[in-house]
Amino acid sequence: MKKRSTVLILDDDSSMREYLRIVLDEGGYNTLEAASGDEALRILETKRPDLVMSDILMPRMDGYEFVRQLRSRSEIAGTLVMFHTATYNDTQSLALARGCGVSHILQKPLRPTSILEAVAKALDAEKETHEGAAESFEGDHRNLLMDKLYEKVSELEASNRALRESEARLHELAGRLQAVREEERTRVARQLHDELGSSLTALKMNCAWTIERAKSEDVQKRLRSSMDLIDETILVVRQLSTELRPGILDIAGLAAAIEWQAEEFQARSAIQCDVSAEGGEDLDSTRATEVFRVFQEALTNIARHAGATRIAIDLKQQNTDLVLNVYDNGKGATDDEINGRHALGILGMRERMALIGGSLSVHGKPGEGTSVMLRVPHTIQTQRESGAASGV
Repeated sequence: MKKRSTVLILDDDSSMREYLRIVLDEGGYNTLEAASGDEALRILETKRPDLVMSDILMPRMDGYEFVRQLRSRSEIAGTLVMFHTATYNDTQSLALARGCGVSHILQKPLRPTSILEAVAKALDAEKETHEGAAESFEGDHRNLLMDKLYEKVSELEASNRALRESEARLHELAGRLQAVREEERTRVARQLHDELGSSLTALKMNCAWTIERAKSEDVQKRLRSSMDLIDETILVVRQLSTELRPGILDIAGLAAAIEWQAEEFQARSAIQCDVSAEGGEDLDSTRATEVFRVFQEALTNIARHAGATRIAIDLKQQNTDLVLNVYDNGKGATDDEINGRHALGILGMRERMALIGGSLSVHGKPGEGTSVMLRVPHTIQTQRESGAASGV
């Protein structure tokens, strides 16, 4: 009965080792497995397989270095070796493999029939010794590794450039979407205030005119009830208009808008708000709006999550930056609540600041409260400009 040949499978990928083992077992071969070059060399010292099937691209010791060390050990130097690879398939790589005595090179993906045919040919081939050309091999190996490293670095740099360009386009799109949303909110707010408000006022005047001329008390009573309902509707319209776009932000500026928003928030939530607001007069409408929206989001987060009874709000000019601090005495946000994947509110706040060249930091201490600080420079530097200036 013909002796079954033994093949040592060397690959750092366990799934690839399993695949090769199954194919070789079906082909009538005994198999050994090694996950690294060091492990394979130890096995070769004791087991002496007929053939080694080695991957090339492996950590710590690649296929070429494995073969070099194999050939340097006289007792196992004649072991047959074949490569399987998806990366090293150029002429230089193939020539180096042949030069160090690799009998066959299989290109991935590996089909079972190709594997079995290559193994059979390798085992039928005449075994050769490879005692010479050690210095030449080391030099060629080093040059090949440097070439491959340069290729990978070039590919990585190209990928990074494409990623930066994609991120810049996404930030530009996000900024444009924010601007369009604010424009639409402003337009709807003005329509509510001017058109719908004017129509409701005219309707109220018509009711008043009719009351004066109506003889029936029931009719007068119904008309007065309608006027009361109109008054309530006017208040709702004004509230909706203000929430969409606070007119005070355009008329009196950022500091006044923050004071107004704090008063409104205190009235609704019963959380005491201590406000000190100065500066921001030199901010353009876009940056003032983004700061105000982040401030609104900070108040919303406090109302929902903090369990606070008091908030300190400080808006001030600090050198060339405008700085807004919002501190609450609530339970204190955890790192996961601040930086976790579900912290979408804080992520949106950071994105708003980044779009106008600003920054936002959030810090929480359990049991002591949470502080939110945003900083906006006097001059705008967008994310794209910032990346270009830093060479990122």
